[in-house]
Amino acid sequence: MTNCEEMFEFIYSKNLSNLESALAKCNPNLVSEDGESLLIYAVMMENNDAVDLLLKHGANTYTTNFLGDNALHLAVKKGFFNIVKIIANYQGDLNVKGQDGFTALNYAAFLNEWSIAKYLAHDVKVSKDIPDDVFNLTPRQRALVSGFDL
Repeated sequence: MTNCEEMFEFIYSKNLSNLESALAKCNPNLVSEDGESLLIYAVMMENNDAVDLLLKHGANTYTTNFLGDNALHLAVKKGFFNIVKIIANYQGDLNVKGQDGFTALNYAAFLNEWSIAKYLAHDVKVSKDIPDDVFNLTPRQRALVSGFDL
């Protein structure tokens, strides 16, 4: 019998078969004692396969960490392009704001993650015109200042 808390260890050790078995019995939205969801933990561990598996089992993409960022925001902040693509296939509203009122595209533009920004703006078609809550700049404005055309 699997203790559901072991799923964090399965993500860390990249033991997908045990993770999948555990997900058959356990909540994919389990949160650790320190407040991290399985999905956010999988993103932090850059475990693409675990992210995909959790999402297939219904993990909530809108769950946030203590800073107010969801899994997509974290993937963008860390520059994990493949994880951004995986989450984009499951999350309905990709314009949700996280920490400091930044959307995923705001983060990509702010951090000069232009490949992610281009993907979000052109392939996924998120809004380029939502300002963040700190600098009141849109991703389109940040791109222009940086010499990048969104």
